Amino acid sequence: MGVHLTALTRGAAIHRGAREIRVGGAIGLGIAAALLFLAVTAAPAAAAGPTILAYSPPTDSQNMSPLTKPWVKFSEQIDADTLTSTTFYMTKQGAATQVAAGFESGPSPNTWKLAPGAPLERGVGYEVTVTAGVKDLDGEALTTPWSWTFQVEADQPPDVFVDVPPGSPYYDAIQDLYQAGIVDGKDGPSGRVFLPADPIWRQQFAKMIVGAFSLPVTEDMTSPFTDLGTDSPSSLYPHEYVAAAYANAITTGITATSFGPYREITRAQVVTMGVRALENLYAGVLAAPPVDYNNAWGTGFSPIHGPKARIAEYNGLLDGLGTDVAHPTGNLAGLDPWGVMPRGEVAQFLWNVMALLP
Repeated sequence: MGVHLTALTRGAAIHRGAREIRVGGAIGLGIAAALLFLAVTAAPAAAAGPTILAYSPPTDSQNMSPLTKPWVKFSEQIDADTLTSTTFYMTKQGAATQVAAGFESGPSPNTWKLAPGAPLERGVGYEVTVTAGVKDLDGEALTTPWSWTFQVEADQPPDVFVDVPPGSPYYDAIQDLYQAGIVDGKDGPSGRVFLPADPIWRQQFAKMIVGAFSLPVTEDMTSPFTDLGTDSPSSLYPHEYVAAAYANAITTGITATSFGPYREITRAQVVTMGVRALENLYAGVLAAPPVDYNNAWGTGFSPIHGPKARIAEYNGLLDGLGTDVAHPTGNLAGLDPWGVMPRGEVAQFLWNVMALLP
């Protein structure tokens, strides 16, 4: 089922068309003109209610994660008291029973998410509905109610990547992030490969961290960075993903106007962006390290990244990094914070970050 608006809107808004008045001669024309004047001058100006600017998942999306949280971005601030189980809700397709869910605001302005109380069922289609009961702070109702559907993937993909078999470093993180649609690989000679030892560009990480936090990304987003190349209107990557990271204070760029999209991202940069995202979007989730806490990298390597690395390690965000045969639980001390962070480590870090999300 695609987007359908008529059934939700026209039942509430009834238009009374003007009756045709047939009166002969000039008198008839005069009466008609007078009636038209009265109708125009007496009618109050229509209030402009909020509209929906964007929503996710897209209509009729397939293979969505059971952890999906549908979201809607409104054109203005919404009265949170009007978000209820009768105004913003989700049901299984073909069923009247609603999915038990709460509401989460943000992190983008005027954005609200449905947060199911349990993972969605595999192989099941869901329908999300937003009604005219949603109102802005002035009491004006949503201009165009909205309803759309998506499908949850049927089966958990077994051993997606041939180069990351069970027991490999970062196996669980890579599998889960793939399932959530945050990472992917490419086709190799003997199957799909992830290439966990390969580096990641800064623009690629921007897309990954925006996905990890389920941040809304729309074509109208902009950033001050001038080195991203030509912005394609048919793709949100990389411009709008970078813009979303910038808008949420996750990245400040290499300079005020350059992002360095093709630079290989370092561990220090990844860790700082992850900590910033948690601090800005979920205040209070990260605990402050005690004064006498000593982390593996210390803080002297950078006045910007050092303190963030200390917070990250204390909160478990760096757990498992540096995993190999000799260090099955990780070896953070053996890693250079200024070294390029490979794909496997990035997946592990984001997996650790997502474990802290409410």
